[in-house]
Amino acid sequence: MRKIIIASVAILCSAVLSWAGGFGATVTSVENSVVVSTAPGSAWQKAKKGMKLNAGADLKTEAKSSAEIVYDDGTAVRLESNSHISIEQAAQKDGISEFVMSLFDGRALNAIKRNININKKNKFTIKSPVSVASVRGTVFVIDASTVTSTVAVYEGMVEAKSTDDKYPEPVQVVTNRQVSIDNGIMPGRVLPVTDEYDAYRKKVADMFVNRIEWFRGHMEEVRQMHQAYMDSWRKEQENGMKDFRDQLKDEKKDQENLKKQQEMENEIDHQK
Repeated sequence: MRKIIIASVAILCSAVLSWAGGFGATVTSVENSVVVSTAPGSAWQKAKKGMKLNAGADLKTEAKSSAEIVYDDGTAVRLESNSHISIEQAAQKDGISEFVMSLFDGRALNAIKRNININKKNKFTIKSPVSVASVRGTVFVIDASTVTSTVAVYEGMVEAKSTDDKYPEPVQVVTNRQVSIDNGIMPGRVLPVTDEYDAYRKKVADMFVNRIEWFRGHMEEVRQMHQAYMDSWRKEQENGMKDFRDQLKDEKKDQENLKKQQEMENEIDHQK
């Protein structure tokens, strides 16, 4: 019984963390095998459309899988197969959105919302093991591993730099350009996007940007997506608690029957 109670509490805490309030991102698309950890040290669970991810959450995709998240201000990220990101910071203060994310491995496509107030600029930083990319409003993709990182810009400008202190100067990468940064080596030259990244733009990035532009004009749809997830979650919890109460009743009944059986056996032994 104690194990059942502990498991129930763990499930409840994990689910609560997945929709915790505050500025964060909503999962708007899940394809195939995607898992999420809603807080540092929390167990991995299946990612579901409508989940809310706040600072401290991790998102991971397996082979032939992808996921998309949309932040409350309209900034969005698409995670491709075999990728892992962590949301280190997601906040909004005085009309300025600030994001810090880590891409441990894989590919992340980013569509950063521009701030319409000329005096206020949203801040977005995505780190990899060997690079740091900072932007104020743009569309770009980053591929990362423990030894190399490539940043390709489709719109706007990105400042990319090495995590190696020997090469502190950032490289400016503008529209239709890319740069590669290898571990322990000075960042490479900024070059035109390769055929690979151009094909990815046409096949994936352009459609992703169109979806995000639609969401930005219909953020109520994102909120409703989250509400539908919450309604489903509450129903699951209610059903789980009903099953839990039924199990407790069955255990109590079994204990009462066992007690009666023991009393009968004791009475028979006494008569003998």
